[in-house]
Amino acid sequence: MMTGPLVCPKCKNMNTIAYGKGNTIERIAKIFFSVEKDGKKFWNFSITNNFLEDEFFDEETVNKKYTTWICPPGYFTLKEIDGTKFITKGCGFFSNKFNDFLPIIYEENDFINKKMIKKAHYGKIYSAYSIKDKEEICLKIIDLEEMKFDYEQNDLKDYKTDSDNEIEMLTLFSNNENSVKFYGAFIKDNKRYIITEKCDLNLKEFIKKRGKPLEIEEIKKNFIPINDILKLMQMKLIIHRDLKLENFLVKYVNPEKTEYKIKLCDYGISKFINKDNGIFSGIKGSEDTIAPEIRLQKIQNYQSNVDIFSLGIIFYQLSHSMKHPFGPCHQDCYNAYKAHYENDDIQIEFDESIKNEDFKDLLRKMLKLNPKNRISWQNYFSHPFFGASQQNDFSGIK
Repeated sequence: MMTGPLVCPKCKNMNTIAYGKGNTIERIAKIFFSVEKDGKKFWNFSITNNFLEDEFFDEETVNKKYTTWICPPGYFTLKEIDGTKFITKGCGFFSNKFNDFLPIIYEENDFINKKMIKKAHYGKIYSAYSIKDKEEICLKIIDLEEMKFDYEQNDLKDYKTDSDNEIEMLTLFSNNENSVKFYGAFIKDNKRYIITEKCDLNLKEFIKKRGKPLEIEEIKKNFIPINDILKLMQMKLIIHRDLKLENFLVKYVNPEKTEYKIKLCDYGISKFINKDNGIFSGIKGSEDTIAPEIRLQKIQNYQSNVDIFSLGIIFYQLSHSMKHPFGPCHQDCYNAYKAHYENDDIQIEFDESIKNEDFKDLLRKMLKLNPKNRISWQNYFSHPFFGASQQNDFSGIK
């Protein structure tokens, strides 16, 4: 199957919106395109009404249900549905012909000059040049056979569904400029190819190159926009499960490289979770940032606040030249978690240069070892550290 979001033929924006009969607000949808192996075309509509629905239609059904296709310019808010705020750079082009918005369809030989960046879960990530896009891109190749074998060995099901999740999430977050832009995907020879924008380096590399920690105000400035994605993840009941410095990418926005944006990436082990019962057990994530309840296997069904703990580790590392708050090595961290988990009495030590009391208070609450004592997402977003701009719009967030 080859997949990708619909592309505006005029400005190449990927944020196409569909209006239904009568252009009623209830019929608005974010469009996602896919082509089956036999060449028959289907269209998948991710309806934004507090949860993600996937419906596949043939062309005749699509034309009966939807009449207008638009590349929305500027801000586009679906408050009437779920409060989701889309920031787009569209041109306003619209058409009643669906085929005007068909995406670029990629093939294996569309990419040259491949260089491996790193290994990923069940695959590898490359930088490459896209002949069709005429730019450097990031190419993730997932070995579905390896993934299937690992799932069978660990008595897990639906490896194909979990592989599809990454595509679905990339599409869902493609409206947000603080998530890597998704270009498309396809499957060939039991390997899934995922094409996204290429950034300059990850946060770990950025701090090493910089040679000093981020100022507290710089952390705040960069992560207030990231909070928009985190809010959307909570509204859509998504857990990332692998938040770490390497999965936040830096993209310079001026030639002098004095200004930059941070973008979240790698939804390879992210999951849509059941709102009340948490997620399945199992150790997933990276040793540096994995939450204690997962590392110690204390809870059968852990909740999305495992991401809060991971984010707390990241904040500490950014402000302390990548030092870990619980010890210099993985074993030290494990020992600290094991010794202090039940009483949750471990004290977070801060460098004496850290004077911001709101920042220290937030980290102490994020880094609670026992998830029952950890700050909630709603209280995280409304914490004084982030200021008044973040203290609203928490519908559907615990």
